[in-house]
Order: sequence, then structure tokens, then C-alpha cells
Amino acid sequence: MKARASSLVPLALLVAAVSPCAAQRSADERAVTEALGESVEQLLSSLWAPQSRYTNSPHLRKAFRPVAADAREATVEVRSRTTKKRLAYGGVVGPDGWIVTKASLLQGPVTCRLADGRQLDAQLVGVDRDIDLAMLKIDAKDLPTLDLSAGAAREKKQQVALRTTEAASPPVSDPELRPGDWLATTGIGRDPIAVGVLSVLPRAIEKQPGFLGVGLDLQYAPASGAPVGVKIDTVTADGAALEAGLLPGDLVTRIDGRATASPQELKEAIAARHPGDRVEVEALRGEERVVVVAVLHGWAPNPGERRAHYQNHLGGELSERRVGFPSALQHDTVLAPNECGGPIVDLDGDVVGLNIARAGRTESYALPVAEVRSRLLDLMSGRLAPVGQ
Repeated sequence: MKARASSLVPLALLVAAVSPCAAQRSADERAVTEALGESVEQLLSSLWAPQSRYTNSPHLRKAFRPVAADAREATVEVRSRTTKKRLAYGGVVGPDGWIVTKASLLQGPVTCRLADGRQLDAQLVGVDRDIDLAMLKIDAKDLPTLDLSAGAAREKKQQVALRTTEAASPPVSDPELRPGDWLATTGIGRDPIAVGVLSVLPRAIEKQPGFLGVGLDLQYAPASGAPVGVKIDTVTADGAALEAGLLPGDLVTRIDGRATASPQELKEAIAARHPGDRVEVEALRGEERVVVVAVLHGWAPNPGERRAHYQNHLGGELSERRVGFPSALQHDTVLAPNECGGPIVDLDGDVVGLNIARAGRTESYALPVAEVRSRLLDLMSGRLAPVGQ
């Protein structure tokens, strides 16, 4: 192993040697070169370190098998009904087939694979955009369910204390959690799919606006009696609008059913949404009415942010929707975006949250169990109708 690692050192030096002089490169090019050097160092370190030492090693995940056993029984794998690929994980919250999962990962009809091996078609009945949580319903009875009561008694006691105190902080979702606590992410296999450590207690994650990727014709004014809307002048390459099928010349009349009579109204409608959100865009293409669903992108980083952006992606793909949560705990578990949506448990086997995003090289977010619990009735009620399904 050392011989293999050593053989890569001359390669790294050669890359540096043939690169242009640092003084002749732009700040962006220097940032990318420095980041490349850091990634080479990380590669060399990983080659020397045996896998058994990693936090997420098979040996450690096996040791967490008893801890995750109960939650595993109520974990499901959410798959595309057409491609058969996994989109996300989810958790059973009602014995008659109620399942929560990450909303922005759902595309088209889905099926749920249960821990007992059954695969059942699911209906999307509710979407809470605020926390990117969706409610699915399958035709099943007497299913094992996640115990979402962790911290409930403490929250009730805290709320009583608030009523007797004029100035106090909001209730804490689970005061027994501490940074450094071990956490395990359950799948439908015997072992957890990943293990990590709690980094930061629940806090608000700042919102960022979504990005549709269109340039608007600001000179367009409809003739008398003509349809009112906002005319697209240009469509950004690799943007959400192009991926959804919008074209230059299309007249956007509605976003998620909301009229867009001016460029400002369209901008406000998109800015209110998050990267990764699905928006229904209604437009006129000549005389033809076109309705598409666009998955919003995040804004591209400015030159000063590009190095951090590049480094943040070194650990793998990140979730498209990874910002704008009113409350989320942060842990260092390495997850793929399609491994979000399911439960995460502590060393006592208590469900402390649902994984909601892979946010960075060493950052994953989970919705605290209290946040999830507070949204269930609204998601089941049918009042939070999904868009574009």
C-alpha cells in the first residue's frame, strides 16, 4: 500500500511542475490548483489509512446493528416506479401505511420497499416545502412504526416552564443530545447504512433562493386583449428551465398556480422557493398551453466562493435542497443524496431525527424528531397538496 501511495507523489509533483507560474494565473485558477493539491493529500492519506479505522467502516456499522434494529423495521426504501432506482429512504409513521420521506427527491410515481421485502406502490398525499418533507401512503396494515416520542416529555415540561416565565428561550427539541454523540442512519439491511457523530445541536439553516435559469424580455408588453405574462428572452444552459423544456419566446403566465403578470411577480415567486424545489410553470408557446415542472437549481458561487464550493464537493454529490430549514441538527455522517429521508438513531436506539440533506464534505442535516412530529397531521390531512404529480 505504501509503494502504491509513493508512486503517486511524483505524479502530484509533475502536475505542479507543468502548471503555469502562480503569478501568471488568475485568483480562480490558483484556488483550483490549491484545492487540487489538498485533494491529492487527502487521497494519499486515505491510501495509507486502513478502512477499518474509518468512522463509517463495516466493522463499526456492524457494531451498531442492535442499536438500529427497531428503527430498521420501520424504514423503507423509496424507489422510482419507472427506473426502479432508489430515490430516498423513508420512515413509517402510521401502521396503516403512512410514510415520511424527503420531498424534493421524489420524481414521478414511486414504490416503497419495506424491510420485510415487500414492494408496494405509493401515493404522494402531502408536501411540506418549509422542511422538504413528504407524506406517502401505501396500501398496508399493521406495519411497524418509528417511535417519534423522543424528547416529548421534556418538551411538555419546557412549555409549562415557558408559561410561568416572561422571558425564556424556545423549547429545545431534545436537551439530552450533545455534540460528540454517536448517531446511526438506518436502512432496510441488517446494518446501518452509515454511522457518524453529532456536530451541532438543532439550529436554523439559512434560506437561499432557487434559480430557474431564464432571462426575461423586459421590453415585452402584451397587446390589448392578448394574454398577460412574462416573456422568456434567454434560457440558461444546464438550468432548471431548459431541463424542464421551457424555450425562448415562451410566455410564462403562472408559477404554481400564481399569476405572473410582471417580471417582478415571477422573480418573487421563484425567490420564495428553495434550490431543489419543484415548481409548476404554466406558459403559452404561441397558441399552445404548456405546463412543465422545473426542479430549481442553486445559484452558482461567485469567484470568491469557488474554492470553498469546490472543496465542499470533494466528498461526493450534495443534495440539491440543502438549505432553508427552520431547525436541523448537523452531523458528520457521509451520506449520498439518495440516502436521505430516513431515520437516524442515537446509542439508545431512539429516533432523534430524519436525515434531510447531504450539505457538505463533512456535513449532513437531519430534521429533529420534534419538528417531524409537529408536521405529521398537516401532511396526512391532504391540505398540503403536492405540485406537479
